[in-house]
Amino acid sequence: MFDKCFNNQANILTGVHCYNKATGFGGVGILGKASCAQTRIDNCYMDYNSILLEDPEQMHITNTFFLGDGNVKLRAVNGEVHGLTIVNNMFSGNDNWVPIVSLDQSHAKFHKVGQVVIDNNVVNDMVLKATKARKTVAGKGKKWTADFQSVLVFKDLVSHVDYSLYVKNHGGNTTLPAHAITSVKNNKVVVEATAEVDGVVSVAVDQYLAPGETNHLH
Repeated sequence: MFDKCFNNQANILTGVHCYNKATGFGGVGILGKASCAQTRIDNCYMDYNSILLEDPEQMHITNTFFLGDGNVKLRAVNGEVHGLTIVNNMFSGNDNWVPIVSLDQSHAKFHKVGQVVIDNNVVNDMVLKATKARKTVAGKGKKWTADFQSVLVFKDLVSHVDYSLYVKNHGGNTTLPAHAITSVKNNKVVVEATAEVDGVVSVAVDQYLAPGETNHLH
């Protein structure tokens, strides 16, 4: 069951309150078919309802409130998603820890992902998912691993990565080690140094690819 269904292009939906059959019982508030590119969903209230998008292309979801485990689901039909933004929304769950964005790849896998920004959403009692993430790993040693599997939306996809190594209690008495990223796999970033230090590694990653851009990390 769904409340609103888009089949054509260039739609805008604003100020709509969807309270169809609850998501937890299989209901869908808004269904965006693969043919409904250039669609904007702004300032809506998903009352225990989800938004389901099939192979989204140039879709924008913003300023929307999701209540009762309502979330955004991306369904792969041909396995492509381009120009999708899910930003500045509010999600409030029922302690079931449902991801705010989930993938349905039961019929196909997402193999082409470009210009996707899922970021700056706020979450209560649900699992935050995004295409941009930052993490700090601290400890004494020569190797640090920043694991982004729990937050990044797409599996094994990092397009850009930045990092820094802060050496604690250095005091100028020891030689600073050389260091580098040695692995970017399975949404994990590994940083290694040539000598053991008491270090703090800060890592930032994203899953955004601009038109014509090549991902050199995979």
